[in-house]
Amino acid sequence: MKGCKRFLDKVWNLAETVTDHETAYSAKNESILHKTIRKVTSDIDALKGNTALAALMTLTSTLTDNGCNAAELKTLLQLLSPFAPHICDEIWQQHGFEGICSVSAWPAYDESKCRDAEIDMAVQVNGKLRGTIHVAADLDDETVVQTALADEKIARFLEKTGGVFLLGSKPGIAGLPRRKCSKSIRSCISAA
Repeated sequence: MKGCKRFLDKVWNLAETVTDHETAYSAKNESILHKTIRKVTSDIDALKGNTALAALMTLTSTLTDNGCNAAELKTLLQLLSPFAPHICDEIWQQHGFEGICSVSAWPAYDESKCRDAEIDMAVQVNGKLRGTIHVAADLDDETVVQTALADEKIARFLEKTGGVFLLGSKPGIAGLPRRKCSKSIRSCISAA
């Protein structure tokens, strides 16, 4: 019970920080909002309330960290309403949204906005984690390797090699073995 109360207190406190009347999602929060709408919608249809609430908790934490505008709060309340209708209706009314939250239209998501523009990739050298790189999600393999090699921490482990082999695929782990590997290598890029 304490965990539920803390979560609802966090939603209430988040609602108190919203002062604008934006009607569109911010660029920072757009992807996570669309992912959460998709997740909660599918979880409710599959009667998976616990995982839907976990996604809402993650969304609330992200909105608390990134800042939240009125449009984002409205969506959060609509998604939370099946689980906590009374508090959602109260916050809804305080912010002057039209109608009643519990009977408002369910938010829709855009599948194209469910993808992250940038990702963090872990980089391994000989199977050991040596660092992470922040790259655009649509970069090709060669650019990912070049970005990894540009990182001083990672380059230090590859100084004595003549070539770099990229294992795996994005998003995930870029494995950079120091020795020539088997035929399962996805691509071979010279690091001369």
